[in-house]
Amino acid sequence: MPDIYLYSSRARENPIAAAAVASLLEQVSQSADGANLYVNDLQDFLDADATLHIAEDRKTLAIAGFAATKFDGDEAELFSVVALPGYRGLGVGGKVVDQAISDCVARGVTGISLEIRLTNAGLPIPALRVYENRGFKFLPGVSVVPIGHTHRDRHLWLTADPGGVFRQRHMYLALGTKTAMGQADG
Repeated sequence: MPDIYLYSSRARENPIAAAAVASLLEQVSQSADGANLYVNDLQDFLDADATLHIAEDRKTLAIAGFAATKFDGDEAELFSVVALPGYRGLGVGGKVVDQAISDCVARGVTGISLEIRLTNAGLPIPALRVYENRGFKFLPGVSVVPIGHTHRDRHLWLTADPGGVFRQRHMYLALGTKTAMGQADG
């Protein structure tokens, strides 16, 4: 297991890290290893409101993995969770998700949503386990986008797999209610 240093930073406060992560995401999405990734709209990714969660290899100083969150009141959306080739299967993705969750808890977030991609071959099992082991639960329903179509929501450009359809499921992690966090219901 590599010696990993974790940190979170708002994109506006660390534009060099934001640009490096955006560049890595684009490179990975274009490689054979990243065929199942979809590139975020880079403007959204570099948005001043995005918080980056970065895993850095202390020995090589390379970025080993990353994720981003955007906040809307007391809710957050986790997106672009990536463990880079060479670091997959070593727990880096889980560490990045843990860092994101810790940051959300510190900000008083009560729930985190994410989208997970399903393919014709089935679920991305390692990623699914990472989320389920941290308490994320599937929400009802599956979104389907036919071959050749692109779906744009406020965070992602999503394109169907060649020869398949794009399917996504939404997951949610409840971090607690205001009462559970020590505040009276109002």
